[in-house]
Amino acid sequence: MKIYLSCLLVSCALSWNFAQASIQVKDGVVTIDVSGSDAQSYSESGTDAGKVNLVLSYADAAKTIVSVGGSTSHYGKTSPIAEKIALKDLKNIRIYAVGGNGANGDNGYNGSQGSAGSNGSDGYNGSDGCPPSNGNSGGDGGRGGDGGNGTAGGNGGNGGNGGIIHIATSPDQNELMLYVSVNASSGAGGDGGAGGSGGSGGPGGIGGQGGAGGRNTCVDDKGQPTNGFDGSRGWSGNNGSSGNSGYNGSNGSAGSGGRAGSYSFDLVSKAGTQNFKSRFDLKITGAKFADDNDDSVLEPGERVYLVSLEVTNKSSMPSPEGQPIQFSFASTSTLISPTSLNATLSAIAPGGHQTLNFKKGALPLQVPDQAGLIGKKALAKGFLSINNVHLDYDVDSGMSIHWPVSSSANNAKISALFEVPQKDLVYTLKNVGSRDLGDGGNQPLYVEFAWTSSSVSGSEVVLVLADGRTFSLDQAVQLSDVKIPANASVALPVNLLFHDSKNLSKASGTLTMSLRLQDFNSGHQDVLQSISINVNLNLDVNALIWNQTLNLAKMKIQCIFPYLTVPEQPLASVQISKVQSSNQLQVQVEVPGSASSSTSPLIHLQASPAFSYLEQFRGTWTSQTAVDFLNKLVSPASPKGPWSFKSCKAVP
Repeated sequence: MKIYLSCLLVSCALSWNFAQASIQVKDGVVTIDVSGSDAQSYSESGTDAGKVNLVLSYADAAKTIVSVGGSTSHYGKTSPIAEKIALKDLKNIRIYAVGGNGANGDNGYNGSQGSAGSNGSDGYNGSDGCPPSNGNSGGDGGRGGDGGNGTAGGNGGNGGNGGIIHIATSPDQNELMLYVSVNASSGAGGDGGAGGSGGSGGPGGIGGQGGAGGRNTCVDDKGQPTNGFDGSRGWSGNNGSSGNSGYNGSNGSAGSGGRAGSYSFDLVSKAGTQNFKSRFDLKITGAKFADDNDDSVLEPGERVYLVSLEVTNKSSMPSPEGQPIQFSFASTSTLISPTSLNATLSAIAPGGHQTLNFKKGALPLQVPDQAGLIGKKALAKGFLSINNVHLDYDVDSGMSIHWPVSSSANNAKISALFEVPQKDLVYTLKNVGSRDLGDGGNQPLYVEFAWTSSSVSGSEVVLVLADGRTFSLDQAVQLSDVKIPANASVALPVNLLFHDSKNLSKASGTLTMSLRLQDFNSGHQDVLQSISINVNLNLDVNALIWNQTLNLAKMKIQCIFPYLTVPEQPLASVQISKVQSSNQLQVQVEVPGSASSSTSPLIHLQASPAFSYLEQFRGTWTSQTAVDFLNKLVSPASPKGPWSFKSCKAVP
């Protein structure tokens, strides 16, 4: 039998430390506790929880003070509950009727170790002589003793039973039940103690040593020792076997858990008492919203309107009898309530629902005008209130915050040549909304192009649309006539031409396309997306195509043709041509007249030196530009004979 010194010192008082019912009001929380006590000694069972009869009502006609009444019963003692608390201060009424937990069983004792076996005796030595005798064998060691068995572990104590809770109100005040939380769970059983381990067996005794053989004392006929063999040493004795280990003690059984308690929500009236397993449970089961432009896409800064609301009572208990249910909105990070928004529902029967429909604009919310909200769900915060008792809900608008249109480009960077059209750049514009955007659509859309470069000015960059329109990018160009049908994509191909007035061999810049929408409220343009494309430029004269006629008739340019009768001849025009993949430039000069003889044969020259004149002739050029071109490049390459010329000049 085990004797606990602690019990002897305190008369085992801890074994009977029963918890008493308690009622506490602190920081707006009313706590009522009739839980059982946890066991304090090995194998002891937890005690059962008590009983709570709670009655809730308003203490004043204005329904601003809550009366918390009723009684508690525990360990044969009944105590009243009589508390009052302002409704505005009340946060929660917590009721605990939890069974006490059983104690764990004590662990068993380990068995004792077996004793060691006795050692064997040594053998006797042999006698000297002729012949000598052998030594005797040593004795065997004794067997070790068996280990003692471990004792069994103690059983765990049983858990106490959960208590009984009744919460009662009148049918027109059962909104007060929403403050109540209950716990009537059972106590847990204690774990069984572990059995003691069996003792180990004792070691066997050590065998005795064999005796030494006698000395050989034989001599020959002359009396001399014959040196014969001495007697043999005796065999050593065997070691004794070890004892057996003791058996382990069995583990104790776990204690049983107590029975769960019960609770009910009761409506008390003159007609009697109705018992329910749960309170009324109002849920917002449907909410429909419409955005400003009905495209089912919420943009930053856009308004959204509640157009219908469905509230369902998912419990078998009715909502408070004759009490209206107020619905209201509050602002969240994604939807702002600009004004006080309210709607009223009547009491809802068990399993019933009500639907309210609103005109678009009656209950507005607005998305904050913050681009950082892109990608987030638009959630509203809704409240159902009965006599200032509030239930809050997240109300999903069914829409996320994002722009209705996006763009992409088929290239992130391009390599282009000066004076050679760049034709492989295509933007794709995608409308995810349910309404057309852009020209003639539901909302104005703008596509803007801008050029930035430290070496190539925007005046030397030409943007060409598929319809043939051209724009110089010396300043940003904005297109307002792009249209994207609902739930569709359109392609926007763009050609680019880069001039090179500085005769650069290479350069770089950035073409930026910005997608913009007009804001519904402010009218300003929101930049939805920008795509920047890096452009690397190189000069390859061979890749150029040059076909141009310079009309000189009004510029009074004349040249000296030494082999003609009249050397000073006016020029009517200069025709320049160059094909792609060639560095040869072909030039023909023409003097006034319609006969074929008035046009020179082809004059061939290198295209590379003429590139600077290409850049000049594509713009506004002067007679001096033409004179320089003729004297520096064409005249030296003119054929000998009638069409050899020199010293061109502009005649006043």
